[in-house]
Amino acid sequence: MKPDQAVHALYVQRNRKLGEEEIAELLSALEQSPTFPSAFVREAMRAAKDGARQAHWVETLKALSRTTRQYSVGDKSFVATLTFLQEPWLLDAVRAGVVQEAAPLTALAALAKDGSEASHDALLAEFERARRDKSDWALRYKLKRLGRYAKHTPHWDALEQAVQAELARRDGAKQSGSLAQRLGLNVPLLRFSLTLTGRARGEKERPWLWLQGDDRHPNFKSQALKLDSQPPQDFTQVAAWLTRVTKTGHLTWDWAGAKLVTNLRGKHRDAMVAWLKGERSSPADE
Repeated sequence: MKPDQAVHALYVQRNRKLGEEEIAELLSALEQSPTFPSAFVREAMRAAKDGARQAHWVETLKALSRTTRQYSVGDKSFVATLTFLQEPWLLDAVRAGVVQEAAPLTALAALAKDGSEASHDALLAEFERARRDKSDWALRYKLKRLGRYAKHTPHWDALEQAVQAELARRDGAKQSGSLAQRLGLNVPLLRFSLTLTGRARGEKERPWLWLQGDDRHPNFKSQALKLDSQPPQDFTQVAAWLTRVTKTGHLTWDWAGAKLVTNLRGKHRDAMVAWLKGERSSPADE
């Protein structure tokens, strides 16, 4: 069995009923797989007692499933899983997986909750990977979120400060040439997302527009349906483009029902909307 096939097999229900020889074969294949699931399972199976390997295999795969599944925000089962993972043999398995490869949030949160030096060392491995990664995802959406679950120890406080310092360094570097700076806004980095629907004269199908400008990420994103052209790649040119397609397409936009998410507040948010509607020449304060 190839290593990637072995990892996939971990998530197939029928493999929970494997015999001793089949389990040994699968574990052998996993030795060649440098992934979180394979390291987790290999370490967890070290805790199996003689004569109980098959039962322990079932419990290990159940634990893996809980550790790697996606949880919704505020999901009570997420907190329950963090408590479940505090069993010593499961913490050992989680640490082995985290050291091996970028880990799911659940695994990292379980280690933060444990707060031991061994768990801290494993979290440092995740931090070092995140620091080398050009994307901010692991730092901002995994490591930064762990504080709400963490046992606050000197080790954790130092790691939390390191994460915040790295994000601050990256954000500072992004301010030069940022959308916020180019548009003259009052925030160092702009975060902006707009979903807008409209109506074209004499047409049943409704045009639809989505725009996302975020200085924390390198590319402006957009999508338009039932329009003659797509938004320009430069967000600073979007307002002029929107005015043009609105006029040429004889469109009416539902601004009252628009979905707008941004870090702009109050009059600054209103100015951005007015700029996109063509009611002012700039989204910056006059």
